[in-house]
Amino acid sequence: MTIHDAIAADWNGQVSRPVSAFAPSGDLKYLSQERRLDILLGAAMPAFSVRADGDTGTACTVSAGGQDICTLERPEIPLLERQAKWVRAYSDLRADRIGEILLQLDDIVSAFSAVSAFDLPSREATAEFVALTQDVAIMVEMQVKHFLRSPRPIAFSERVMPVIDTPDHSTFPSGHATEAFAIATVLARLERGQRPKAAGEGILFALAHRIAVNRTVAGVHFPVDSAAGARLGCAIGEAICALATGGTAARYDFDCNTVPEDGDANTHNPDFNRRDVADFLDAQPADDVEIAAPSNPALGDRWQAAVLEWPDRDAQGGGDADGGEDGAGR
Repeated sequence: MTIHDAIAADWNGQVSRPVSAFAPSGDLKYLSQERRLDILLGAAMPAFSVRADGDTGTACTVSAGGQDICTLERPEIPLLERQAKWVRAYSDLRADRIGEILLQLDDIVSAFSAVSAFDLPSREATAEFVALTQDVAIMVEMQVKHFLRSPRPIAFSERVMPVIDTPDHSTFPSGHATEAFAIATVLARLERGQRPKAAGEGILFALAHRIAVNRTVAGVHFPVDSAAGARLGCAIGEAICALATGGTAARYDFDCNTVPEDGDANTHNPDFNRRDVADFLDAQPADDVEIAAPSNPALGDRWQAAVLEWPDRDAQGGGDADGGEDGAGR
């Protein structure tokens, strides 16, 4: 005999509890975190699109909410040949970085939680936005990689000898750089109320840079891959913030083939160091693009829940760099 037969067998289907219809709401607390992320990703991802530009297919543009937020130019082969010297130079750091490199193969989030402590139960909404940001970044970056398919360092010399398996997709742009800088952008906004231009000298972007450079140390990326990924990541992070707040996002473009006015095309071989990060963030354009919030209110409501998890954010960073608060007046 089952429990049902023993104690409920005489139930005739009569309703014994009053039930009210659920009112429309952006509150997702009744769901598990996995299901909340499904809804947030479903609300955010349709806003993003990726297209190939130009007759030769050497450029790619990412849009959010119908607005262009990032255009990348594919690196020319001669430039990648010159970049091999950087791959060789960075390989000297392998003994020091191997632990990080192996951990970051599949996990870059724990590095950020170590400096921002969003893995606490009291900051579950922030953790969800970090996961959402990485998911969106992966979906976007893989399309960009497909359009701008470029050979990895190992294709240029058997002496590269990467310390990890070389991925099967394009070297350009770096996915690790894209995801790391996107996460840094969103966390800077949530934790400190700062946009990348204001937060660029902080630990979040220093960490994003280290994660990106570790891929060159490992022998699977060129510095220009990370430089492109950093810009794409900031653009994606800015767009996610704007989608959640109904605000604006900065546009980041990158053409690694452009030679400085005082440079030589034959020797042009840019690195990607901390100074480069500070410079491109400081050059963030003032004329942002307006991005409308999606019709699903869940993204905005969950963003506000995440903001409330950082009660000292104004004391740490003091609102937006442009003086607005969470999209209003940005």
